Amino acid sequence: MIKGPPYWTFKVYRDPEPWEGKMARKPSASAKDGEQKTMAINIGGSEQIVTGQAGSGWLVPLEGPQTGELFQLRAGRTLVGTSPDCDIVLRDPSISGRHAEISTARRGFRINDLGSTNGTYVNDKRISSEDLIDNDSVRLGRTNLKFKSMS
Repeated sequence: MIKGPPYWTFKVYRDPEPWEGKMARKPSASAKDGEQKTMAINIGGSEQIVTGQAGSGWLVPLEGPQTGELFQLRAGRTLVGTSPDCDIVLRDPSISGRHAEISTARRGFRINDLGSTNGTYVNDKRISSEDLIDNDSVRLGRTNLKFKSMS
């Protein structure tokens, strides 16, 4: 479970049964069996459905001093690195000052390595540029993150 804005909680459901009455959106007809989707549900006590902003995306560190923090991606482009002028500042010496940028694309988000020393990886594959989909694993230097999105 990932905490978002004050009244949102994000859960990944595999079984369609728990979704009834609490989901932000149903799985698309093209979803494969067992595919994980991110949903926002209202935890404020009512059964009202919470809808997320179309094209919302987040990075969540899975280890280290920033584990579990929720970094929301900006519309347009988000700069990620250790430099204080980055939109997302990660505290890991293996990450370059301006390591990568994540930009909005036609179908969601795209990550671009900015010539980093230790590389950018998506699902354990070193990339220079790659489209991101919900639940992708992203590694910048030695820091593992989870990409989450709602569209």
